[in-house]
Amino acid sequence: DYTVTTLNVSAGRCYSNNIKTAGNAITTANVTGGILDGTQSSEARTWATVNPDGGQILVDDSVVVITTLDAPAGRKSLTVADL
Repeated sequence: DYTVTTLNVSAGRCYSNNIKTAGNAITTANVTGGILDGTQSSEARTWATVNPDGGQILVDDSVVVITTLDAPAGRKSLTVADL
């Protein structure tokens, strides 16, 4: 039961399955490459702000709530696909 204040994902795969009973599991996630994977736990949790500037973000929206999904910086392609 803890909060990750700032999570930076630039390569590889990061499994973010931590929960915070009262509050955000992640305050800010900066994804510039690699994979931020929130699909390995069925525990409900909230990621406050996600900044996708590269890589992939894997979530089940019935489990992970993203409060703010910032627009990618610059010219980017954003793809949404079933897992």
